[in-house]
Amino acid sequence: MIGAKAYCPDRVLPPVAAPDQVLRRRLLYLLIFLVALVRLFTETLGVLPRALNFADLPLFVYACAALLARRDVTGETNSFYRRSLSRPLKMFTGWIILSTAVNLLLHGIHLLPAVLYWVFHLEPIVFALLLMRLGWNQEDTHKLSKLLVAIGLVQIPVSLIQISSVFSEDNPDLASGTFGTNGSQMCFFVVLVIAYLLGRYLMESKIRWLLPVPALVVIFYAQGFKALWFPFILTIAIGVLVCYPGSKRRKWGSVTLVVVFALLVAIPIGRVTSAQTTQFLRWEYVSDVLRSGVIWNLGKIQSFVNVGMIYTDYPIATFVGVGPGSYSSRASQTFTQVVLEPDSPTNVVHGYVSPTPPGALTEKYIVPEVFKSEVLFGSGTIDGPFNSYVALLAEVGVVGFAIYAAIYYRVSKKVLAAARQAWGERNPELFAISLAAVCGLLTLFEMAFLDNWLEASRVTIPLWLVLIPAMSCGEVSNVGKQGR
Repeated sequence: MIGAKAYCPDRVLPPVAAPDQVLRRRLLYLLIFLVALVRLFTETLGVLPRALNFADLPLFVYACAALLARRDVTGETNSFYRRSLSRPLKMFTGWIILSTAVNLLLHGIHLLPAVLYWVFHLEPIVFALLLMRLGWNQEDTHKLSKLLVAIGLVQIPVSLIQISSVFSEDNPDLASGTFGTNGSQMCFFVVLVIAYLLGRYLMESKIRWLLPVPALVVIFYAQGFKALWFPFILTIAIGVLVCYPGSKRRKWGSVTLVVVFALLVAIPIGRVTSAQTTQFLRWEYVSDVLRSGVIWNLGKIQSFVNVGMIYTDYPIATFVGVGPGSYSSRASQTFTQVVLEPDSPTNVVHGYVSPTPPGALTEKYIVPEVFKSEVLFGSGTIDGPFNSYVALLAEVGVVGFAIYAAIYYRVSKKVLAAARQAWGERNPELFAISLAAVCGLLTLFEMAFLDNWLEASRVTIPLWLVLIPAMSCGEVSNVGKQGR
């Protein structure tokens, strides 16, 4: 590497041409609008056509083309970009192609769901790579931080207005902020914002950073995403404990603040807004479930068992899976729509994609779990068969799963290192956004067990955007200068 030097974008501005700065910021603003705000106008208010919900797909095609046309991308790259992101991304792409080719011959899977599978899994990573290749600097981190907080604060008045409908219609899913008909995505975004605000407070000791936190915690619990009610508290606690090297008093004080407020205020509000399902949290019901042993037949547990059965029936599937987009992934569901309510407004592709019959393995293992009569704890999600880990293991095998998991493992290590570096350099924005990234990663890993959230762009794209500042700290080379 010629002219390699220690580099962190939140300290030194790299020599990036003005046109690239403009392009980078426009892309950032457009992505934020598409993932966090567009559904307010297409679904909640209905003033824009629903087709705009898919606007990230042509943008993804552009991002791929820009990365491939290296002379059009003039930013610098660091070693983490090249070794920890680009290489496994190429390996995962190659493995999907291999799995698709093998299963086209063996099982006659469809090509379009396989392509969509690749898009859903790699879309946020490709956007992050492009923004990094275009260059990332202190001003970008500052603008991203302001956007994150501003859009997070917008969720408060919008959700409070929606809460009246929650009570009148007895439907907590209506408290969705700017995220249309999917309030779970709002909850994820709120986690990022809360973690960022806590990070700023921990470094700067300014109480103003904590002022919005109570309201954000309230709207998180007012929404009906009950499977994350208790993990949320644990996530914030773990994030603060692993990232914050300051005094134990302030560390535990911040964690206690969130925990106490959630237990004394937010969860009781959630019990009111989600009264239909929180009745199942009674100890009598829980003890009956534990005594009956029915918990071992949960769809989530059975889905992992079924993967083992697939491997036994088709040994080659252990390595290459049964084919991308052919079993239980979001890409598969997009075309087969094996759900209880395929015409639900939360199904964003309804009216755009005509359902096709599920494959033999989906018919055997997934359909019975979706349509079985028992709904445990009042939730079809907890008892449902869908989760990202099963989809990866089943559709691209152990090798494909390991490659994809390696990307998130490397990113997690890098973000933790960036948080510690930011604290040592007293860089409040980088520390806060690194804490948000850590809590976002933990939340995504939890959500991925509940459903195919690793393929949900309105969750993964915001996460990968807040990952960029941490990933951009490292050793810079002039690899990206060859086209200048």
